[in-house]
Amino acid sequence: MRIKKILSMTLLVTTMLTFAACGGKNTADWTVKDNNSGSNDKLVVAIWDKNQLNGLEEIIDGFTKETGIEADIQVTPWDQYWTMLEAGATGGQLPDVFWMHSNEIAKYAEYEMLLDLTDRINSSDKIDLSKYPKDIVDLYNWNNEKQYAVPKDIDTIALWYNKTMFDEAGLAYPNEDWTWDDFKEAAKKLTKSDGSQYGYAVNPGNNQDEWYNIIHSL
Repeated sequence: MRIKKILSMTLLVTTMLTFAACGGKNTADWTVKDNNSGSNDKLVVAIWDKNQLNGLEEIIDGFTKETGIEADIQVTPWDQYWTMLEAGATGGQLPDVFWMHSNEIAKYAEYEMLLDLTDRINSSDKIDLSKYPKDIVDLYNWNNEKQYAVPKDIDTIALWYNKTMFDEAGLAYPNEDWTWDDFKEAAKKLTKSDGSQYGYAVNPGNNQDEWYNIIHSL
């Protein structure tokens, strides 16, 4: 079995921007109130990664400057994010714009909790879905009819190796022709008997950094 996919791999585990639809209403009538309407309402943008907050705030500032529409970013840690989203969906209080995940999209799309963006994207002069990996776009296209999200982040996972260690062991560097047997043998040769060096290390506390990638590569 080739190990090629794990050496340079893009997982279909993505972050997308999705928009909430008003429950029970025709989403074709969905509009955003601007600041000239006399409303003080702001869009609520929900995310789970505080490390992206500063950059997103700059994007929101640019958006507000161009459109006059204000927005507040709501950061909820990953472990609580999906509980928050499910509670919002149940109570009809989903954020206006929020991050979505490939593992979660089906239930929100099936129950028509999301705004159909198909026509808006097709008529946009700013969004061209052909610029994104098709597999990622298709994850958020429900029944080949409705596009519910615009790609934002794609998690790229790779196998990193230490050239110095390979050189010291007299081993050739990994390449796309490696099999799992090649990987195993190299890891054994890179491991030192005194325990000072191991041939392979993985984050045991994160499925996405660990066994998810191995399954995908098979």
